[in-house]
Amino acid sequence: ALKSISDQRMVLANQTFYSTNSCTGIGIYTPLQTARVSANNVRRLLVGWTDVRVGPLRMQHIARVAAYEGWSTLLLGEAFQESALSTVNGEQVNYAPRISRDQVLQEAITQLSLAITTAQAVGGIVGDSIVNFARIGRARAYHNLDDLTNARADAAAVPAAFVWSATASDVTARRSNRVYDQSNATSVSATVGPRYRTLNDPRVPVQPLLTAGGAQRSNALGVQLWAQRKYLTAASSMPIAQGAEMQLLIAEADRSTNSTNAVNIINTFRAAGNQGNYAGATDAASLLTEIIDQRRRALWLTGTHFGDIVRYNLTVTPAAGASAPWNQDYGPDTGTQLLLPLPEVETRNNPAISG
Repeated sequence: ALKSISDQRMVLANQTFYSTNSCTGIGIYTPLQTARVSANNVRRLLVGWTDVRVGPLRMQHIARVAAYEGWSTLLLGEAFQESALSTVNGEQVNYAPRISRDQVLQEAITQLSLAITTAQAVGGIVGDSIVNFARIGRARAYHNLDDLTNARADAAAVPAAFVWSATASDVTARRSNRVYDQSNATSVSATVGPRYRTLNDPRVPVQPLLTAGGAQRSNALGVQLWAQRKYLTAASSMPIAQGAEMQLLIAEADRSTNSTNAVNIINTFRAAGNQGNYAGATDAASLLTEIIDQRRRALWLTGTHFGDIVRYNLTVTPAAGASAPWNQDYGPDTGTQLLLPLPEVETRNNPAISG
């Protein structure tokens, strides 16, 4: 959806940008592992303590951090070929071996199930909100494992209007909305991709950057710059888990057995995009193509599209082997080939991994 002007799809295990960069450096592996390990540590401490020591909200805290742990694990599973789920106990690191992507997703299901059970026992508005947040994460994990039966069951239990957002702040860079930082009306480090520029869909607000001489282009490569306008400030919150995604998951699960329901859901989303009712074929393959398109529109810039590319094994552009403007070739162009490798910072520093 947003493309860096140096995007090449050639990620090597020894590259630091995706592996060891911090949140403010747009890192991936280290921030996700930090979030997961921190949540795991807090959860285990809370379990070992008592209400007398922590207070009456101890179980609510356990449910919340279990959900955070599960979501961090889910995102590792969605992005990486494999991972290692080490933990800490005080000053001691409990190193874990390399495991497959499917095993990571199963671990996410375990933690999100704990969050759901605990939050259900807590009850109330907060407990119900945590339940829905965790259910969406678990549904996504099942979805990635091609288990549409369990994914649909979770999706159907989430209200269509539910939204869980990550808040942001312009007070400190660490809390800033990362998408806004990379793409806004005055500064673009990552431009909106060509297929999103002319959709004329209110769910995908974009803007070309202009100068007195016409279209503004990057200095180094001459790439035309388009800004996203979904997040208008560094303090704009970002939806992480949405009932809308669950509605589209239900449509996907129903496309073979209840195409009428699938089409009804699709039409709700098309109405939001000013597209008119769906008039295409109603076979399972055609409906899936439309659902994927609605996902990229309705969930634009909310952290779902890379998972979609992998899950549906979509082909991206430019094609693999095509020449990039910086005189190198583009890397793999199909979804399953784009999963990130386990970085060397893990394989070289984790004694539970032989290499």
